[in-house]
Amino acid sequence: MVIYALVEASTENEALAAGKTVFNRLVGAEPHSCAVFDYFVTFDEEDTSVAGKARWGELPTAAPVDSDDGRDLLDRGWEATKEEFERNLERVKKAIDEFSDEEIMRDEDLARHAFHQVGAYDDPTIFLYTEHGTGIRHRGQLDRLLEESEELWIVPADVHFWIMPPITDWRRESRSPMLAYRNTETGARAVLHQAPESYRYKWRGAILVDGYPIWSRGYETKEETAFRDALRERPAPELNCPECPNDDVLVGEKTADGAKVQRWYDCPDCGYEAPSRIVYGPERWERTQAGCFSAGPERVTRSNRVGPTMSLEVLDRHSKALFEFLWCPVCGQEVFTHIPFEGVFCKNCNTQVVLRESRENRGYEETVLACFDTDSTWNLHVDEKLRRDLPDGSARVKILGGPGAYEVDWWSPEPGEDWEPVERGEFDDVEESDEVSHLA
Repeated sequence: MVIYALVEASTENEALAAGKTVFNRLVGAEPHSCAVFDYFVTFDEEDTSVAGKARWGELPTAAPVDSDDGRDLLDRGWEATKEEFERNLERVKKAIDEFSDEEIMRDEDLARHAFHQVGAYDDPTIFLYTEHGTGIRHRGQLDRLLEESEELWIVPADVHFWIMPPITDWRRESRSPMLAYRNTETGARAVLHQAPESYRYKWRGAILVDGYPIWSRGYETKEETAFRDALRERPAPELNCPECPNDDVLVGEKTADGAKVQRWYDCPDCGYEAPSRIVYGPERWERTQAGCFSAGPERVTRSNRVGPTMSLEVLDRHSKALFEFLWCPVCGQEVFTHIPFEGVFCKNCNTQVVLRESRENRGYEETVLACFDTDSTWNLHVDEKLRRDLPDGSARVKILGGPGAYEVDWWSPEPGEDWEPVERGEFDDVEESDEVSHLA
């Protein structure tokens, strides 16, 4: 298929170089990028017999979007995106009409796959991309880019991708340089990666629950089919104590030399301790990227989770300035605490917050979704509490901007007569009664 990058440039050569940067990101060649496609060929390349010009004929290497060639390429990309969206939307409507909730959950006739395709941000259903590698998903996004850009060029590329049927309850997160999946039911991760030189096999597949490998196997080559078969056999991997019914075991970590970490777990109910398991660098990196980040300058450790001999890698994914802007919509306080292996919580009321980067940045330096949940909140059951519960226990806010210039884009659910988020410092002048404060 041919996809198109819309980039700012003043010459054709600049546009081609910028376009190749976008395509490198989409095939996973850029650091920290996830592969959407296997490889690409731009239309300046002459030495290929199966892709690019050899497959699609002569196309411009790059063209200004306001030229005849540019408008033609832009129309091709938008019409292809629109057709794919409408085709998958029809599948979604059909699934809703014909299948029960249980059948859709079971992915009958690949119904859930169609839902995924409709909501995709970057995959073979998206044909136009910004210079940041972000898929252009709707006409308003495209029109805004065309209006705001002064020297916009469009660069086509022939890309190859391999469609793999989805695995029930497993969602693929990356294909290159390693194959990685996340379980949609339990949050477990599965990784197929190139093993260290000290390992007997060249490739290693592992399934990790809370960072602990409950299954692993070595492969001589990158056996994607065998690895995916192993995931099909384990639709909901969990970490349980083998000696008692407890499923809330504690996972710990201690350092070791080289690119590996010794990880073990123990059961607080019966005292069972599992033998240590090695977690290699790529497996640890996958966990860190997805789950661990700084919550500002304050960090605490629970004594029953992390001992004094352990070490913890913390990745600063979000700036201190973001946490200085953020406040809790349940109590109005502004201090958040990061508890390793647990998450980020409001220090005052213990409401949990999970931060996710929004894929649609609209040109802002940062776009973050903050998801609040009151399952862990203290004192919500007390009438005199200085708290305001969230609708159905959860709410989200989208934050745009950068350090010193953050702003709230929207709340979900939308504030109204039934619910309003607590304003920053709303209860600062109200003294909490002694009957309430000790209940935490």
